[in-house]
Amino acid sequence: MKKRIVLAATGLMAAGFLGAITVTYPAHAAYYRWTQTKLYSPSVPYHAKYSGTIYLWNAHHTRVVHNLKHYPRTTWYKTEAVKMTSGYKSRIYYKVLSGNQKHAGYIWRGYLTPGVNPNAAGSGTTPSTSTGSSSGSTSGSSDTSGSSTTANDGVIYSNVSAADAKKIDTSEYDTDISTYRHKAPYLSGLESYDAYAKVPTQSQIQTVVNFIKKRNQELGINNMGVVDNNAQGWQNFRIVMRSVDTNGTGPKVPFVEYMYYDLEDIGTGYERGEPEWYRAGTFQAFYDAATATTVKQAPKSTNFDHPFPYVVYAGLSYELPSQSLLCNYQGIYYGDRLYLKPGSQYTVFQDGDRLCYVRTANILDFSNGPIVKNGIQYDDIDPARDSSKLDPNKGKVYREITENYSFDEYHYENGKWQKVFSVRLNYGEELTDKKSISISVSFYDANGRTTQAPGSEASPQKLPVDLTFPSKNYDANYLSILYLPDSDFQRYEVNGSK
Repeated sequence: MKKRIVLAATGLMAAGFLGAITVTYPAHAAYYRWTQTKLYSPSVPYHAKYSGTIYLWNAHHTRVVHNLKHYPRTTWYKTEAVKMTSGYKSRIYYKVLSGNQKHAGYIWRGYLTPGVNPNAAGSGTTPSTSTGSSSGSTSGSSDTSGSSTTANDGVIYSNVSAADAKKIDTSEYDTDISTYRHKAPYLSGLESYDAYAKVPTQSQIQTVVNFIKKRNQELGINNMGVVDNNAQGWQNFRIVMRSVDTNGTGPKVPFVEYMYYDLEDIGTGYERGEPEWYRAGTFQAFYDAATATTVKQAPKSTNFDHPFPYVVYAGLSYELPSQSLLCNYQGIYYGDRLYLKPGSQYTVFQDGDRLCYVRTANILDFSNGPIVKNGIQYDDIDPARDSSKLDPNKGKVYREITENYSFDEYHYENGKWQKVFSVRLNYGEELTDKKSISISVSFYDANGRTTQAPGSEASPQKLPVDLTFPSKNYDANYLSILYLPDSDFQRYEVNGSK
């Protein structure tokens, strides 16, 4: 069963754009959500990099609105840059407006070349742009498309040669320090970045380098430092000092970045983009992983219910072992490793090529079977698939953790486990200041059918514990929901008591 933590995403719900025209679009278009935006005023001229089919998309990349091959003489003006995310993939799109201001849409930056279209027969007027503020963590940042952010800014170690480093794209957000900016500190008055804003020693750097080398060897990655089309994971990496406060003038924290070839969805398939630097995690997370006393690794197994006997039931994750810096751009899926240190309040969690921290108390260990607490059994076993490890003598109530923000409750009745209700915590797309998470509870009859009216779902309700964000007790309160008694959930039943 694939577990997932849904994390905070600093973002903006995309609005529609001018001149949308309904066009039949390819079947493989993917929905993207916005995670960062930056406005450009005055707008910047671009034209298509090559002739032929180049799609201009709507705001969430679900519908083609124009094809640039029909506009061979048009100059397109960039009015906004948007970082869009779909699953694990993030890419930069420009919102562009034609010179005559009649057509607009979103286009992957790699399809454009700076400058007025040399084939233009009268370039049209330069469109005016809004002077409103941008949204997301780029607020207050300057345009970094020029030399203000160079490939060597803040780099204190790289396994890529200076010559090869020039092959790696450094033009936009993935190396822009604005992508690392958060409130200072994020949970104001609780923690500080200062303890982590230090250049690591040569000994510490070597410890992390050795850690990455060892991990790469385990994965069969031997050509480290080589920039080619076959590069993968941490094969190419560097350590960079990045500013993490809102205006970029505060303390700089060392991060580890790795080179990745972005796959661009062009509607009719995928094509390899230019190599870029991506954030893999803070140096502190890598150092703590490298010096961990215990490593728990998910086995390569086809067992559906127990690929990894650990579940992280957490509302948040962090890039530092404190609440000062949230790891808040992507969801963390069922990870392949946990790096443990006895007595540590936070544990390093590895998912693919990213490292972050989770609160140690929120890691549930099912390696010895279900946890029993107050007469209720807890595990991630699906009783319909395998109930052999569920002993009703240890408790006739069982809660299956289906996702890291959800669980189903079963009662042992007439010799079998009967689903009674399901609990869902409602994040939505974003977790923002002063936002309180709500809860939905769905109830089921003896035949496993929901007792809500057809087509309806349980209405979101206020939680019996405080989950208003931000809060220093947020993670602890989040976990406590799992252990609430039945009475706290039965009151949500739509059609009366069972």
